[in-house]
Amino acid sequence: MYLFKSFGLISLSKVIYAATSYLLLILYTNALNPEDYGKISLIWIFVTVISIIIDFRLNTAFSIKYYKEDKTQNITNIYSVLIFNFLILICIYCVFVFFPQLLDYLIGFSIDSNVKNLVFVLLFFMVWGNFFTNLLMISKEAKKYFYVMCVFNIVLIFSSILLLRLSPSNYLVYLISFFLAYFFVTLLGIVHLFLHFRPTKNTFFCTESLQRLIRISLPLIPDGLLLYILSWADRYMLDYYSGLYIVGIYTVAYSFSTFISYLNGSFGQAITPLIYEIYSKSVETYKKIINMLLKCYWLVLSALVLGYLILLKEVYHFFIASNYSEGFSVLPLLIFGVVVSGATSYFGATILLKEKTNVVFLFTFIAVVSNILMNFALIPIFGIYGAATATLLSYFIQFILTLKLTQKLMHIDYDYGFMLKTIGLFLIFICILQIVYLLHLDHLVEFGAGIVIFLLYITIVYNIFSVKKLFQEVIVNLDF
Repeated sequence: MYLFKSFGLISLSKVIYAATSYLLLILYTNALNPEDYGKISLIWIFVTVISIIIDFRLNTAFSIKYYKEDKTQNITNIYSVLIFNFLILICIYCVFVFFPQLLDYLIGFSIDSNVKNLVFVLLFFMVWGNFFTNLLMISKEAKKYFYVMCVFNIVLIFSSILLLRLSPSNYLVYLISFFLAYFFVTLLGIVHLFLHFRPTKNTFFCTESLQRLIRISLPLIPDGLLLYILSWADRYMLDYYSGLYIVGIYTVAYSFSTFISYLNGSFGQAITPLIYEIYSKSVETYKKIINMLLKCYWLVLSALVLGYLILLKEVYHFFIASNYSEGFSVLPLLIFGVVVSGATSYFGATILLKEKTNVVFLFTFIAVVSNILMNFALIPIFGIYGAATATLLSYFIQFILTLKLTQKLMHIDYDYGFMLKTIGLFLIFICILQIVYLLHLDHLVEFGAGIVIFLLYITIVYNIFSVKKLFQEVIVNLDF
């Protein structure tokens, strides 16, 4: 059962990475003040945006084509993509060498040339490292993926602890630790390539193969940039209106919300190769599976979010330094945004498989413009609450637009009644939980009440929505 083995390993990888992320949050929020953490946030925005440009979304294009090509062509695609990524990196680096103040302008504060060089070295290993881990996933090498991610997390943790001990209160430790982690991943990836995808003179680089991939990836580049702006624009706006201190507080809260995306992403990564393969064999089977998977998504995510909020209420202030505590109040809004964004990605699979990537840009652009306008309107009045609300609403706009497009490309008879009932029941229990919190009960009593609410929700969902039968149908239709 590839799906269960793969999902188990990927989920474990994501859990380990989530644990690593929380440990790093504890380390860095206790070592750094919110202003320095805000600097890390803005530098990381730059790193991620530039990595999208360097990657050129060829990673995604390669994945789409993987099961449509033979091994020889895939080898050619691999090395063509990696060489192209390196050349793009060199070009971008040269731009910032000739215009040294440009990076300072983009991130909003000054850094010296050594830090700039560190940023671009990190970018190189980050792009190549991400390509290698994606290759392991798309080629169904879940066990190797798990081992590689273990190495990544171990290096990240130990380098952070050691460097913070040697240089406490230095925000650059964060960047150096990620550089070391991606460096080791890249080394392992190179070894894997030469063992299993050894190049020859005829397969090392091919402009025609690269052009075919670029035709798919090119429309995804602006979309990828806009998606990142969609999730990070709030931090730029907060910096503009409130300063780096508030950016640091908000970023820590946002980091906790991404735990849900780790779990969602682990299942998505496990199921993606199967979905691509099933689509290439039977469109009707693909449509049936997507419909059932979305039902499972709402059921599982609603339970996870409810349980996670109950747990976070008790542990957030315990682990995070007190000067970051204000961020907890916006966590529900941020988590709901992550859930809506995850649902959009399931619908988006149809767009990728239909290779209609040029249409996605418009929808993402509309969502980004809406996000920016709402941030301008809400942040001056409501602060971080306005930023979180703007992000949630813009994700919802993107969700609606993507759903309408995918239905035009490939009509699927979604059970909207099922989804609305699930969401409605979840919101009722969220309201009940909020009423309990407004009573300001003893912490132990409050936590106990939360556990009772969670168990009651699980029981009702399991019986009303025939969860066992639904999951059995998914397994059968996946031929397991």
